[in-house]
Amino acid sequence: MTSDTLIEQMESLELSDAATKLFMTLTGHSACDEEAAAVVLSAAVLLARQFPYETSADRAGLSELCGEFTDLVFHTRKHLRIVMNYPVLRVVGGNNGL
Repeated sequence: MTSDTLIEQMESLELSDAATKLFMTLTGHSACDEEAAAVVLSAAVLLARQFPYETSADRAGLSELCGEFTDLVFHTRKHLRIVMNYPVLRVVGGNNGL
């Protein structure tokens, strides 16, 4: 039996009021400020702790977990576009900054 992916784990959670409040606080920052950097680094620490040793098995496990995190980011972006009705920016033409 395989374990649930990060997407499956996140979708199965029901956040408490306190966890929802924390989520809203953490996601309320600009992507370029130091508070956001703390959030991103915290995520990296949480992922790294799952496979802390320098063995080939831990490197493979961490690599797979990071891949699942990437999938979660794209899944979340897709969900945000639907929920928030974000427009999709399409660049037409241009000279790639030349």
